[in-house]
Amino acid sequence: MVSTRGSARKEAGPQSTTNGQNTDPGRGQSADPPFPSIIRSDDREPKVTKKKKGPPRLDPKPRRYAVALTVLVTAITYSLKTAGTLDAITADTYISALRYPLGVDVKAVVKMQEEGNFPSLSQIAPAVYVCTCLTVLRVVFTDMIFTPIANSMMTLDTARRPQISKVIVEKFVESSWRFTLYLTSAFIGVCAVWGKPWLPFFGSTKACWAEWPTQAVDAETTMLYLYGIGMYLHLLFFQFVDIRRKDFSEMLIHHIATLVLMFLSYLINFCRIGSLVMLIHDPTDVFLEAAKIFNYIHTYGTRPWAGVLADVLFYIFSISFVISRLVIFPLWILKSTIYESKEAFDVEFGLSPAYFVFNGLLILLQLLHLFWCSLLLGALWKKFTAGELHDHREDDDRKTEEPSSPRS
Repeated sequence: MVSTRGSARKEAGPQSTTNGQNTDPGRGQSADPPFPSIIRSDDREPKVTKKKKGPPRLDPKPRRYAVALTVLVTAITYSLKTAGTLDAITADTYISALRYPLGVDVKAVVKMQEEGNFPSLSQIAPAVYVCTCLTVLRVVFTDMIFTPIANSMMTLDTARRPQISKVIVEKFVESSWRFTLYLTSAFIGVCAVWGKPWLPFFGSTKACWAEWPTQAVDAETTMLYLYGIGMYLHLLFFQFVDIRRKDFSEMLIHHIATLVLMFLSYLINFCRIGSLVMLIHDPTDVFLEAAKIFNYIHTYGTRPWAGVLADVLFYIFSISFVISRLVIFPLWILKSTIYESKEAFDVEFGLSPAYFVFNGLLILLQLLHLFWCSLLLGALWKKFTAGELHDHREDDDRKTEEPSSPRS
């Protein structure tokens, strides 16, 4: 009896080929296809391109644009300061008359400005130089400190999801840099107001308006303003460079309103109440950025201890946010600027236009506080119900496929 299986194997000859390659173990070379002209290009074996392995690197172009813009603004400010334009604007009698009620001796204020005993634009101009230094430091810290830490603390799938890995690293770097900025601002703020009679709970906010507008501005308060204006100028420039979040418009309004408030409060010598506003805001943001840093490490680095720290820091931030923004700010700061400040003005001649602008911007900040408080409550609800800590302003990278742009 002849085996049909054996005869079929002999008639078939060598085993069929795949993509033109002989799979017969007895032959070492592949057989040429009989009709190579009719083989589609899709049937040929694709060329394998070896991807460079390594941690994701951030795109340097947006940072270069921010650095170039900062340097340009610095050059313009230096030119105006050197030409005396800033002093001329500040000492103008018409502008000074708009700042203060008619009961204030404008000529005396202008004379103090010329003698350097009163706040002026030329004194606050170095804040732009602070912005330039912070921009350069950000680039250095990003490449030499924050990015290496992110790559060592987090385990990212750079081979299959390179774009998302880059976004995660960029978010980690942004939070690390903001943590550094806010921590420095909080330290300077505490040094500026510590032991002062206008500090709430240790003194009275009525002292903010004593002997206004001829109050002397000490070196610590001036340093706080220089750093604060420089920091928010830096954040404003990078607002268009960093990853765009859902509250982009609200944050942009916040930065612009804060800068106008700081410039205005310094020029009309509201520096005492202005230093309190800065002290209330920046320390709480330190806890938020620290919580986000450890949350990234826990989520993408599978480190349990980081998750515990993230939860603790987030709870501290939540409590401090509610106390500072929704209790101290309206009940102490707004109350002082709206009611107690009237004692510094001569009611017979009316209030200064700066009074209405200053309080209007502070009320705008309070409305933004209420908006962010709603996001905070949403994050707390998700934490207690789902056991997950997530910033509602950001998209969840773990549920997102490869994005078309890291700033989408």
